[in-house]
Amino acid sequence: MTSPGINSHSAISSYSGFIYQGKVALLHCLKLISDNGRVIGNYQLQIDSLDDFAILNGSTVVSLHQVKAKRAHLFSSYESDFVKQRDKLNDCYGQRAYFHISQPITNLPSTFSADYPNTEMYIYKHANGGDKQFCRLEDINSCIEVMVKEALICLSADNYKLEDRYVELNRLCLEEIICTQVILIHSEIQEKGMPQNEAAYRKTIDFNRIFEVLTEDIQDRVNNNNEYWTYLLKSEYGECLHNFCLKNNNLNDNELITLNHFASHVNSLDSNQLLSFSSSIVPHKSNNKNRSSILNFKNGNFDEMDLKRGFFKLLKTLNSIDVVKVKSGCRFYWSNSEGKFHPTAIYESENDAEDVCRDILDASLDSGENTFFERDKLINQYIDSENIFTNSLDSRTYDLEEEYQGRLPQDKVFNFKKVSLISIKKAKDLIDG
Repeated sequence: MTSPGINSHSAISSYSGFIYQGKVALLHCLKLISDNGRVIGNYQLQIDSLDDFAILNGSTVVSLHQVKAKRAHLFSSYESDFVKQRDKLNDCYGQRAYFHISQPITNLPSTFSADYPNTEMYIYKHANGGDKQFCRLEDINSCIEVMVKEALICLSADNYKLEDRYVELNRLCLEEIICTQVILIHSEIQEKGMPQNEAAYRKTIDFNRIFEVLTEDIQDRVNNNNEYWTYLLKSEYGECLHNFCLKNNNLNDNELITLNHFASHVNSLDSNQLLSFSSSIVPHKSNNKNRSSILNFKNGNFDEMDLKRGFFKLLKTLNSIDVVKVKSGCRFYWSNSEGKFHPTAIYESENDAEDVCRDILDASLDSGENTFFERDKLINQYIDSENIFTNSLDSRTYDLEEEYQGRLPQDKVFNFKKVSLISIKKAKDLIDG
């Protein structure tokens, strides 16, 4: 096997593409289990080192896998990647190589097998029963669930584990294993300064961990473990970022670095930290920590629209990772002589300013949060308001102080007057100086 210093591959810093890549890796692991059963318990999954991912059996490279989530359909768009993978396969004495694509290649040359020996286009089994040489991003979850069910059948699972809802829960819990692996690699790179290839090379996922999840009762894991809900938020963040980057394919390097930096930050948070981070970017959403219902959890945290229309656009516009982290690293702000600028995912229009401020007040009351008042300016897409209670900056004037006077202690009323909303355009001018 090649050493981490010799032509090792690593794309993990480009976090936006990992979600699809990780899902594809999981799908293949499940296919191997469904085909071979427990005899491959010694196998390991290695992510972003020898290739996008690799399957190892001790020192033997069982297979290399290249994953491409491009929109392109022509072979020429992928040809250099095929060549690189062929060379990697030779360098590490690997047994086989697989090429995974999210869109069909329409002109695969007739000489492909001769030009790229021991390399195959990966075949996906779809939920409708069809086999295809590609898997679109919107189909990958259902394709994984097909393989989850087949793996469970191979392991003689009870019938209740083959029901659709249980299979979905199983998929999510298995995805969490790979997501956690990426967090560890990011931590090595960013906090300890370990070279990127070495960080990815040294960390592998034993297949026995996948077997454990397949054989345990996932319902107990979900009902008694907040980590499941934490993973749902992290997964949504990652998938939304991936889609955002695909749709904004003109992002420059600095913008991508900023987006990837904060993605790594989000994925390093534990359950309590993630909830605190979420409440900081959606301060207008109510998440009562004393209520544990699924609906409360979902409604009180960021969602796809918050990220796509609000938070990612804000990070792209400000384009800076020079932030101050507070509260155990789960919140952050930009700071200069003008004050502290806290990013939010608020994307409502300036005409909705009064409703947004009222939602912020209600959410703060509902959560009983006391740290809210540490914030000076809440950056959002369009709203400028002198404080949470009052706006007299333009024709849309309002005053909510009397409405909330009896519901808030006087010290909180005073502190809320220190918190203002500032539009991204004005915030950028002040932060950039």
